[in-house]
Amino acid sequence: MATITGAQIVDRVRSLCASEPFLWEESVALDADFGFDPSQVITGAPVFVIEPLQSRLSIGQTGFREDRIDDMTVSVAYAVTGDDHAAVRSSMLNAVHSLTSAVVRDAHVTSGDYGILDEGKDSSISQARGASFLVLRLTLPVQYEIGL
Repeated sequence: MATITGAQIVDRVRSLCASEPFLWEESVALDADFGFDPSQVITGAPVFVIEPLQSRLSIGQTGFREDRIDDMTVSVAYAVTGDDHAAVRSSMLNAVHSLTSAVVRDAHVTSGDYGILDEGKDSSISQARGASFLVLRLTLPVQYEIGL
């Protein structure tokens, strides 16, 4: 495994989210709640944000290298109306599996510079009271080697 930075991994995942088959729009908000008042409406494509990596484990090596395991969380907001909750939730569950597969493929096949661990994967779907959107949160444990 070659060295890579956390920012490069986030950029790779950002590119996956914005391209086929997802075509999500990146949020201008910096937080996973999208900085929206719950009464605001999301229209069009789902909106995503990738939170800063959260360090889980760092193991120093010789030669100014470090093995890292960080948690990466991707949050995606989907517009929802009163009668389409079930369809939107189904689409979100499909997105969880599709995005996980896309990131794993990028990590192991396309890039080869990082890996996604099985232990620690997590996802949830929530809706703030009064919000017209559902939020999908996918957390993936990312293992990589960084040059110090």
